[in-house]
Amino acid sequence: MDYHVTKYEMPIIVDALKAIMTTKQRDRENLAENTRRLKTAKDVLESHIGDALIITKYVKGMAQYIDHEMASFENSLQGCLCNTV
Repeated sequence: MDYHVTKYEMPIIVDALKAIMTTKQRDRENLAENTRRLKTAKDVLESHIGDALIITKYVKGMAQYIDHEMASFENSLQGCLCNTV
């Protein structure tokens, strides 16, 4: 990897995050143009990160979060316990 690429990697990612977070519809801009700019900002961010940005820790901390794997495991346990009694 080139020195400049490794030296400025985090500021580039921060700039891409800032671009996607601050994107809003401009005056006299139709929805299609705004959507295209937002998608471009998302694609740039994903190209710098290497994959989609997934905020797992934040989502799991939300009160409305349901862990479907754990819920199905607990349901199967309840089914087993009911059959044995």
